[in-house]
Amino acid sequence: MSEEAGSNEAWYLEQPFRGGRRRFVGEVTYVGGAEGQRVRREIASALASLLSWARQQATANGTSDAEDNQAA
Repeated sequence: MSEEAGSNEAWYLEQPFRGGRRRFVGEVTYVGGAEGQRVRREIASALASLLSWARQQATANGTSDAEDNQAA
């Protein structure tokens, strides 16, 4: 895909919701160069924080990924 302005891709997700459906819509914007690197670092940091939080929640609830996978 080209990185030219206006070549962004749209996405959507539909899911059932209390007797109906809800739809989430967004647009992918490609960012390159130094700004792209900064955005990727920011996203990686946010994901690391979320994974750390999820690990703490699993520990606090007395579960682990292994236990969750065995139950599935």
